[in-house]
Amino acid sequence: MNKIIREFTKEVGKAKYKQKYLEIQCNKCDVVYSTSKSDHKRATHPFHCRKCASNARTDDRGVLKYDNGDIIPLTKERDRLLVIWHGMNRRCTKQSHRMYHRYGKIGIKVEFKSFGEFHDWALSNGYADDLTIDRIDSSLNYNADNCRWATKLEQAQDRHIANRSKYPLGVRPSKGRFSSRIRYNNKEYYCGTYDTPEEAHLAYRIRKTELVGN
Repeated sequence: MNKIIREFTKEVGKAKYKQKYLEIQCNKCDVVYSTSKSDHKRATHPFHCRKCASNARTDDRGVLKYDNGDIIPLTKERDRLLVIWHGMNRRCTKQSHRMYHRYGKIGIKVEFKSFGEFHDWALSNGYADDLTIDRIDSSLNYNADNCRWATKLEQAQDRHIANRSKYPLGVRPSKGRFSSRIRYNNKEYYCGTYDTPEEAHLAYRIRKTELVGN
């Protein structure tokens, strides 16, 4: 039970200015301690003594608790998934976000009810540290049926197909012939120039296998 025993004024510093203090009984160990009123307002655990507050902060780093009762244990995956989770929500809800016009402005929403639900879905559906969240149908929302984990190259290929469906993947016209290029890890690789788009696309696929293995 939160218990403030008394409030008093104390002179502090060389200037001996008056500052308000509180005398509080710790919720955990019942020790009576004093702290400034301003520090009490800012404290994460305002009714814990210094030792108990330190232990509580250590416990907080081990789990994340949400309003719906989800408790997520501390893992390397959890920290990255939390960044992805906040990124999805900001793109869909914050008008100041640089990508809002491609998400929230056109009605894209996050349908996962909580981070706990998203966390469990991610770990059960192919999550890996080198993959990113991708919507299978870019016109639909973030949800379990429309999301997958994909490499940046796979996502770039999907955008390429959507934007330049006239030619096969990795192929562009070049002076009456067809050149082939692939972009991987922010570097573009030239695969040659051919008489037909099919030949150029085959060269693209061979180079892709050399770079990413599939």
